[in-house]
Amino acid sequence: MSYLATIITNLAISIHGKAGSKPKEIKDFLIDWDVSKPKEIGTQSIEDIKRIFGGIAEANKRKESKKRDSKRLPKSLQNKQK
Repeated sequence: MSYLATIITNLAISIHGKAGSKPKEIKDFLIDWDVSKPKEIGTQSIEDIKRIFGGIAEANKRKESKKRDSKRLPKSLQNKQK
């Protein structure tokens, strides 16, 4: 499966990749089963995570606002209902 993934990825890179993109190797797709190696510690700070989730929340808020606005009657029709 790693060999197949390598072929497909390298084809995609050659067709759609930027100039100078390096091809992938089979080892890039192999699972590392060595549990004795120390795990890499993430480099994201709490502020980075807050900023990411804040952006997601803001985008969701805008989406909900647009949805509510699309269900609201135009001002010209609102006045006639009163």
